[in-house]
Amino acid sequence: MTLEKTVCAVISKNDFINWLMKYPDVASNLLCALSEEIIQLTDKVRQMALFNVYERTIKVLKDLTVDDGNIGVIYNRPSQQVLASMVGASREMVSKIMRDLTKGGYVAIENKALVINRKPPPSW
Repeated sequence: MTLEKTVCAVISKNDFINWLMKYPDVASNLLCALSEEIIQLTDKVRQMALFNVYERTIKVLKDLTVDDGNIGVIYNRPSQQVLASMVGASREMVSKIMRDLTKGGYVAIENKALVINRKPPPSW
């Protein structure tokens, strides 16, 4: 799943290895990028094991938020199904959490963006 337009290609394993040998700096950068990805995936597994759906939803919203003055905004607001997939929960559960956050005045939808009006409570 991508949040922005992405172009992908497929190359053979041998071509890839030869390319890495020809450009060792790229191999080093690739290892750094893969290490970062492993760290992020490890954190996600930890969150799935230790945090409830509400806490994971708040974390994902925080990660997607861009500061815009005194408020936070998610300009490329994902659908509730996509958000649920990112959280690792059902769409229904994420929908209930978002509805409660909206009722409480923590979030609002403005011009297709999700605006974080104030920090949501740490637990639900």
